[in-house]
Order: sequence, then C-alpha cells, then structure tokens
Amino acid sequence: MSDEKTAVSPEVLETLKTIIAPGRRVRISPFVEAAQFQVLFGTRPDFHFRRKSARRILSEKAEKIESIAAKWATFTADSKRFGSEVYTESFLQSYLAYYFTVNVGKIQLALLEMAPYGVFSQEMVLVDVGVGCGTTFVAALDFLSGWSQACRFHNTRLPVKALRLLGMDANPACLDMGKRVVAVYGDILAKAPSHMLSKDAGPDELKNIAGWALKSEWQMVNLNHQAPEIPADRTVLFGSNLFNELQATGKQNLACCLKVLGPESAALVIEPGDEKKTQKRKSFLEGIFMQRKQNTLKKFCQHFFVFDQRSKMAAV
Repeated sequence: MSDEKTAVSPEVLETLKTIIAPGRRVRISPFVEAAQFQVLFGTRPDFHFRRKSARRILSEKAEKIESIAAKWATFTADSKRFGSEVYTESFLQSYLAYYFTVNVGKIQLALLEMAPYGVFSQEMVLVDVGVGCGTTFVAALDFLSGWSQACRFHNTRLPVKALRLLGMDANPACLDMGKRVVAVYGDILAKAPSHMLSKDAGPDELKNIAGWALKSEWQMVNLNHQAPEIPADRTVLFGSNLFNELQATGKQNLACCLKVLGPESAALVIEPGDEKKTQKRKSFLEGIFMQRKQNTLKKFCQHFFVFDQRSKMAAV
C-alpha cells in the first residue's frame, strides 16, 4: 500500500487544523490582520515588529476608533437590525472592525469541515451572495494559503489550481468595500516578506492565491428581485446572514440558485440564530434537496451545509 498522501489525507488536514486553530483556538493570520488595518487606517503593522507597530497604529488612530465605536453603539442601541439600508460606508467600517476577524475564523472552520468531502477541485468557482466586507473571500483565500503550507509539509500539493471569485450584493457600498478588502489582502499576500512564509509554502501557489484575489469579480444583484446566474459546475456557493433580509421571493430565488448546482458543487449557508431558527432554515434547504431528488434523475449538488451560532455543521 502506498504511503503517498493527498491534500485531504487525515495527516494533512490535521496539520491544516493546527495552522488555523492551534490548541483548538482560532488564529487569525497576520495577512488578514494587515488587510483589516490597511482598509480601516490606511496603514498596517510592520511584519518585523508586528505587535509593537500594531499598538502604535491603534494609539495614533484613537479618534478614528472612537468614531467607529460610536457608530456601532448607535447600531446596537437600535436592536442590531441588519438590513440593506444600514450598510453604509461608515457602518461597514464598524462591521469590518467588529465582525471581520471573528467571521473569518468561523468560515475557515466551516471550510475545514468541508474539505474531506472533495468539493475543492482543480478549477472551481466561489460565489458569495451578500458580500459584506469581503469576509468570505478573504477567509477562503487565507484558508487556501494555510492549506498550501500543510500540503507542502506533507510533500503533496494544494488541490485548487484555478479559482474564480464572484461576489454578489444588492448594495453598492458593500460591493465597493468587499472589492477593496479582498484586493488589499491579495496585494499583502503577494508582497509578503520571505520571513513570513513557511519554507513549506509553495511560492507559485501563494502567487496564484494572491492573483485570484486581485482578479475577483463583483456584481450588483438583489435576490429579492432576481435569481442571478450561478455557474453550475465545480462551484461552492456561500450565503451568510441572508435569511433575515430575504422576502418570500428572495428565498425562492435563493432556492433557484441552489437548484442549479451540479454534482461537483456545494453550498455553505452560515446564519446566526437559535436552535429553532436554525432548524427552520435547515428544513428549507432539505426541502430543496428532496424536491430535486423526486423531480429529476440528474445528479445535483452533493452537500448543503448549515452552520449555526454554536459552530455546528450538518451535511444535508
């Protein structure tokens, strides 16, 4: 029996888990942190003196931080009602400060659980419906960066060779912010100093990952008004915090997006909420799954994933 490992071998995925969440605590990479700083403050920590320079920037930008905090305090005082009308440029900066790094970690843990299912193919598309601050794409790109290092450590290669990023949102401010954050992350990764990169990281793979970020595509789409055209093959569709903003028509349009996904595709739905709400949304997805099963002989999307606030994932 061959001892040759693949990207989804248990040993490789265990190494990746250690990179993402050493000691079972999510670790945010310096590249993600740097992207957040750059967009919020127009500067980022010196990678050679990361902690010291980060504290200096925070001290120098105290007034900006107070403004961000005040905006968030006003929002939380209004019962934290998320909706398309609240996503202004100033609100998105608060969102980037408060939620960005937290949600990057959540998404990466979800991707880690998806990895063994074989949904990461050589050529694939990531579609994010509701882009926010570009969190999903940054989390995915950073995940692939860590996976590349884990693969190299075990003398194998990252399975993804070509990646298209397609972000969709109804709000132009979200599209602009998402595009900026993802582009900044790509630029930081492309220019990362050699001491920041593991000797096991493939330079060509990291260059590719940075290039995918810089070539990301962004479209104005309102699910409440239309069902966008989604690539059917080798696609992973992300939907984060969507249900609270979707009307009945929007939910049906989301269902249309999910129904077109082929056998080598997957969907990841991340929603906050209590157990009752999570079960209701899971039932919605199961209903789509069963409808496809009963009405067609064609193979379709292998897995739907529901990820609730208690960090539990279920494959439907």
